[in-house]
Amino acid sequence: MIRIGVTGGIGSGKSTFCTQLYRFGAELFNADSEAAHIMESNPEVQAQLKSLLGDESYDSDGKINRAFISQIAFSDRKVLDAIGKIVHPLVQEAFAARAAIAERSGCPAIVREAAVNPDAMARQQLDIVVSVLADNELRMKRVIERSQLTRPEVQARMAAQPSNEEYALGSDQVIWNNGSLAELADLAERFWKANIYT
Repeated sequence: MIRIGVTGGIGSGKSTFCTQLYRFGAELFNADSEAAHIMESNPEVQAQLKSLLGDESYDSDGKINRAFISQIAFSDRKVLDAIGKIVHPLVQEAFAARAAIAERSGCPAIVREAAVNPDAMARQQLDIVVSVLADNELRMKRVIERSQLTRPEVQARMAAQPSNEEYALGSDQVIWNNGSLAELADLAERFWKANIYT
């Protein structure tokens, strides 16, 4: 089984690319969704995040205050990195467990989707890292059209993430997604046929 890391900034189309790989038979693991689950379900993580960010990071029901945390994290890279140090090791454990199950089931590939390039430890879990990239103005347009975010809010999120150049440097392969959904689907199929041996 091949372990694929897929990264890319907001609005790049990485999730759509991953969905195409799922249709071809890959197991999907969304590292960002797993991180959110851990932040809500793990009492030790909750305590560490409250210590780092304040009690306002969770509501009275123990649900994570996404808007509050996003506002802080996307305006201060040091805070974003500190959150990562708390959460990412547990995400890696969860990925390893999911990958083991997928391999035992005979799955040809597992895809680890994340908004940032894998760190050195996460990279060791992967056979290939692919960045899905798109021109910044196109990314901006996509996000504004699909969300309630304003242009300054999208700019802040983009600024907190790696640049296209940084994504490319951390990857084994780059998929440029400046075209249509059909074109991205074709790129995904070509990638699958070139890298997956079933």
